Amino acid sequence: MTALIDTQRANLRALKNQVRKKRLKNDRDDDLADEIQSMLENIDDFLEFGSCEERRGLFVTGPAGTGKSTALKHILQTNPELQPYRNEHNALIRPALSIKLPKESKTNVVVEEVLKALDLPADGTEKELTPVMMDALKVHQVKILHFDESQHTVRSQTSKAFEAVQDMIKQLIDREDWPLHVILSGMPRIERMRDDEQIGRRSMVFPFRRLEIEADRHVFSGLLAEISADCGLQLQDKLKDDKFLGQLFKTTGGAWGTAIGDIRRACFRALTKRKTEVTVNHFAQEYERNTGALLKENIFLADNWEQLEVKATLKAMRDEEEE
Repeated sequence: MTALIDTQRANLRALKNQVRKKRLKNDRDDDLADEIQSMLENIDDFLEFGSCEERRGLFVTGPAGTGKSTALKHILQTNPELQPYRNEHNALIRPALSIKLPKESKTNVVVEEVLKALDLPADGTEKELTPVMMDALKVHQVKILHFDESQHTVRSQTSKAFEAVQDMIKQLIDREDWPLHVILSGMPRIERMRDDEQIGRRSMVFPFRRLEIEADRHVFSGLLAEISADCGLQLQDKLKDDKFLGQLFKTTGGAWGTAIGDIRRACFRALTKRKTEVTVNHFAQEYERNTGALLKENIFLADNWEQLEVKATLKAMRDEEEE
């Protein structure tokens, strides 16, 4: 009996892992991939002809859970031109370098994180390390430098510190000796950097927005159908109603990535309970688990759900960009 239970648990874990790993395509993915391909073509123009379009910066912005980081990660990891390789001298070349910035990243932190990502020593002052970083990016032939969670360079910074970050971005995207392109992804507040005229005219913006209940209802119903099918589950009829889709939109704030996570967890709950169907109750139980909502506060169960506020845990994630 114990062996059977262990086998069932192992099979469930394997299925969950398979479902989590599956890439669910966002409507914005292809357009973002095109933008990055244009950057690569711009780099080739510089290397072949010595000149290129001056817009070498790309701001990928959007609220939490809208899918921007996942899309960028997928593109950078799958584009053949951006994969690491060893040159004729057996040196490791990294055409794309992606760095997740820690909180309150001032310029000295940014420099240190770049050097660490290149497996180089990061001991020394910012004044000493900055030229080392600039040289290393060229030596390692980094064509695209991606800073994720870039709002950490903006949040809680003094005016002087923020201007220093702007100056560093200008320095990175305005090099005459190497066609480095920079992608900054994060909350919409990062667009404040573009208030600087030089950054503004040397960069573009690619926004990820929240979905809207009327226009994008089919997106959420499609996610429900695909994820439940991947889990081998049937959908309760109530999950196909406009009422439930409205509840799901409300609890996720219309965030595509957040919806994927919530749907997966509800399906996993059904699987753990050895059910063949995922139901409203599974979503309600996950909502309670995530927020501590009482029955009368649970958007999936309360009759007056349209008048309820999303509980603090989810609301804090949704509204982080407004801080």
